[in-house]
Amino acid sequence: RERQRNERIFERQGNRNPFIDVPLFAHQLWSPVPTHASSLSQTGFTANWSTPLDATKYYLQVVTDTLTVIPISGYNDYDAGLYTSKAISGLSSANTYYYRLRSYFVSGYSMYSPWLTVNLPTPTATLTALGSVYEYDLDGLQVNINLQGASFSSSSLNPSQFTLQNAPAGLSIHSVTYQNVSTATLTLSFDGSDFDDNYHITVLISPAVLSQTTSIQSSALQLIAYIETPLTIDFVSDQITLNISEVEDADSYIIFSSTDPYGGYIPYSAMGYFDSQDPKRWIQSAAPQARQFYKAAAIKN
Repeated sequence: RERQRNERIFERQGNRNPFIDVPLFAHQLWSPVPTHASSLSQTGFTANWSTPLDATKYYLQVVTDTLTVIPISGYNDYDAGLYTSKAISGLSSANTYYYRLRSYFVSGYSMYSPWLTVNLPTPTATLTALGSVYEYDLDGLQVNINLQGASFSSSSLNPSQFTLQNAPAGLSIHSVTYQNVSTATLTLSFDGSDFDDNYHITVLISPAVLSQTTSIQSSALQLIAYIETPLTIDFVSDQITLNISEVEDADSYIIFSSTDPYGGYIPYSAMGYFDSQDPKRWIQSAAPQARQFYKAAAIKN
């Protein structure tokens, strides 16, 4: 009915009551209204609010649920004086918080302002390889794990606090070296078990070594498989041509060589060249005079 009355007044007098059109105007006049949250971190934020027309002091309320309205410890009508911001700490990362305010006058209180929602960021961790991520190079590979928005709570780290996820069979964490509060280096161990699919490994970090009560899962790091494939050898004078059996959807091929047929194979592609017309043919113009063994593998990036 008040809205109808407001419309009739506007039709006859050309003016209207803004408090009926937009009831929130009343909050903005007499209550501090949340404007924005600044300085967001995984464990806190700074609440900011506007200045009402008049007040003796402001009371701040911070909750995790606007339905039950159960304030967090210390923030059930926290006395904020006449300040227009308050740094709030000791919160839980990745959680959502809400805050609102009201004014105190000598004669009583204003209504509460609307709630403002604050989403605390989620801590992350990034994996970065310090060497080759190809299958034959995984044993002893070092990987840095860098924390963002969190830190290690101790310089004493061990492999049991780091879980390797989605890893090929035979790959494990051999050791962990603390570098600083946000960086550790993992040294991997690999028993050479063959795999023919690329893997995207992640690491789950236990809260036991973190400055928070929840675990952190790292970003993914791709490990690239060598898909072994048969080959044949053609000799023409002192030139050797290796004919590689095609692997479906292969992006490239690589040649390995060794003087021992049972081990010690190293990358050898650079000692010859791949045919520009047929990438499955590898040619070495000057054949080695010593006994040499070859094998080939395909790569899917």
